[in-house]
Amino acid sequence: MPTTTPPVQFFSQILEIEIEQVQVLLELLNEEYRLLQLTSPEPLERLTEEKQRQIEKLEATVAQQNDFLRQHDLPPNRQGIEIFIKKYPAGSRINEQWRIFEQRLDTSRKQNEINGSMLAQNRQQITNTLNLLRGVAQGQKIYGPSGEARSTQTAKFLGSA
Repeated sequence: MPTTTPPVQFFSQILEIEIEQVQVLLELLNEEYRLLQLTSPEPLERLTEEKQRQIEKLEATVAQQNDFLRQHDLPPNRQGIEIFIKKYPAGSRINEQWRIFEQRLDTSRKQNEINGSMLAQNRQQITNTLNLLRGVAQGQKIYGPSGEARSTQTAKFLGSA
């Protein structure tokens, strides 16, 4: 006689996988932050590829979670998760896993924003340096159709090799 896994146990297994995956993502984001402070781009490029693979794993697990929620006539979103989890006592394992997952996901989100800001700042510094080398003054810029800043005049090179 086949035994079926109780829904809470199955969902708990999904959350446990998500917790582990978000933890790996957070570790990758922290490493990315460290590498952003260095000058060599090669380690950062490798890490970016690894981070993308981890995000893909997490997306696959979220798809599994959404399928689970649909099978239990719940919306495949945060509201569906919360409806499912509220069926169990506040101190239950499933509630604790959800809390841990949310914390790690929030920490990962914040670290990703910090890393994004650092990348934007680095990019702006490089753009400013290139503009300076090309002889473009800061005040001579307009915004292009996609929102990027661009020069209003042709560049005056400071020199050539």
